[in-house]
Amino acid sequence: AGEDQPTMAAAPSSGDASMAGVHSAVDKAVAAGAKAASAASSATSSKACALDGACLDLNALRADNKRELVELLDSLPGRKCLVLDSALGGRLNHVVVEGARLLREHGVSYFRELRGDDVGAFPEDDQPDHVIYLVRAHPPNMAKIAKHVKSAARAGHVVSSTKKKKT
Repeated sequence: AGEDQPTMAAAPSSGDASMAGVHSAVDKAVAAGAKAASAASSATSSKACALDGACLDLNALRADNKRELVELLDSLPGRKCLVLDSALGGRLNHVVVEGARLLREHGVSYFRELRGDDVGAFPEDDQPDHVIYLVRAHPPNMAKIAKHVKSAARAGHVVSSTKKKKT
């Protein structure tokens, strides 16, 4: 597997036969999803794969991931900037098949790609209230986020979300 691709390894155990069955089911689901996506690509303009007919209930997985993302966005009031890892931008289209419209409905005003030393400039009268990072857990990504936070702190844009009670 490539550096950007998720990898999965199974440790040898007495359940190797059952793991082979799981791997077989996953392989069949991926093949069915690819076949369905190929057939559906001419019928629809969505970038997301069609998941009907897969061995696993991939529609439920998609719906659950979308629900979690929407709940996260709704838990933060105000305008939001969504910063995406470049490797996840296209993959997000498989979860949020409605595209940017759905994200905008839940407060995302700005979209940025994770790069450089800061998130970039915003209009002075329309600063986001929150910056949300949707990235893979790779050390280079964490270093970029740390640079972004330090840059925002130097500019006076970072406000701590934890408040100490006065006693």
